[in-house]
Amino acid sequence: MKMNLYFTPENFKEFLINIKDKLNLEVLNFKRCELFDNDHLNMLINYNNGNLKRLKINASIKVDYDVLSKANQFLKIENPKLENISLDINQIREMMPIED
Repeated sequence: MKMNLYFTPENFKEFLINIKDKLNLEVLNFKRCELFDNDHLNMLINYNNGNLKRLKINASIKVDYDVLSKANQFLKIENPKLENISLDINQIREMMPIED
C-alpha cells in the first residue's frame, strides 16, 4: 500500500486510518524523507493502530524533542546513524537539529 504523493499530515492520517484494519504494519521507513515533521509525528501518535513497532527516520528532519520522546514511548525510533538502537532523549537531542 502506498501513501499519497503529497505527504501532508492529513494524507498521512488517512493512510494510517486506511491501513488500521487491513495491514499488520510493524515498520515505517522514512529514512529518505525529509518532509516528516511534528505534525506527521503527532498523527502517528494519535492514529497508530498499536501494531507499529519501529519508525525509521532521517537524521535531518526537524521535530520537537517532546513529540519525539512521546512517540518513543510506544515505538522504537531508528536513525540511519544509530540503526537498531533505542534512543533516549539525550541521544535524540545530539543527532536532531533544533526547530526554532
